[in-house]
Amino acid sequence: MDYLTDEWILPSRLDDFTAIWMIEVNGFIFDDRKLPYELQSIAYEKGLIPYISADRKEKADS
Repeated sequence: MDYLTDEWILPSRLDDFTAIWMIEVNGFIFDDRKLPYELQSIAYEKGLIPYISADRKEKADS
């Protein structure tokens, strides 16, 4: 159990919980929501993030 995982966060608060969106790429820490879609999809496939934020933004905009 870890308090920084998405298991302990209300689904409505996932977007606001910055810690679960931080990933390390080549030794640098990035907010995955600001990375290109291709990197977001790789992080999602590896289980590093709960969903691809770009997909949700597209649905909200439509």
